[in-house]
Amino acid sequence: ETIKKIEIIRGPGSTIYGGNAELLVVSIITKKAEEVNGAEVTGKYSVFANKSDLRVDEYGHRSTSASAGIKKEDMSLVGHIGLSDARLSNQTYTSAFGESLDLTDNSKVQNFNVNVAAEVSDLTIRFISDIHDTEDRTRLGYTIHPDIFLPLKSESSVMAVDSKYKWELIKDRLTIIPKFTYYKEVEDGKRPGELDYILAMDPSSD
Repeated sequence: ETIKKIEIIRGPGSTIYGGNAELLVVSIITKKAEEVNGAEVTGKYSVFANKSDLRVDEYGHRSTSASAGIKKEDMSLVGHIGLSDARLSNQTYTSAFGESLDLTDNSKVQNFNVNVAAEVSDLTIRFISDIHDTEDRTRLGYTIHPDIFLPLKSESSVMAVDSKYKWELIKDRLTIIPKFTYYKEVEDGKRPGELDYILAMDPSSD
């Protein structure tokens, strides 16, 4: 609902978009303030449909998002915020030892994002933040102990601040657009430590 269009730019684009833009760039263009023109709130909810004892609380994906925008003469402000929560599966996982684990509440993906942009005359400033968390208990448990399914967690976050100024030197003939971008990406894969294994095998351990 907040996305206006998606552009795919083929070929390397590291000069403009950073070192990770080696093969192509996916440009997601969100709605401007005048296109939102007020406030919007949306929500989605889906359930798994491959179990005979399906319950409504066995959601597969649920999300909510909100957008707000206002434009006054040569000034505008628009913001988008979204939160989603998904389960990877509701099937039963069986390890190499024959132990089983219901994945309904043991595998998940969560995402939170914020996108805010302000324009004053020919100056544009945008702030973007995206946090992505995953948890999976099927990759490590069977290699440690047949009764243990410890979580493998992964968290990645991206923060970017982009500003640009449209400087028209010769009307309709020559325009210079200086641009400044700050970008920070953090990835953190969290594996359980040795103490976690001990406590999981013997919950009474201090």
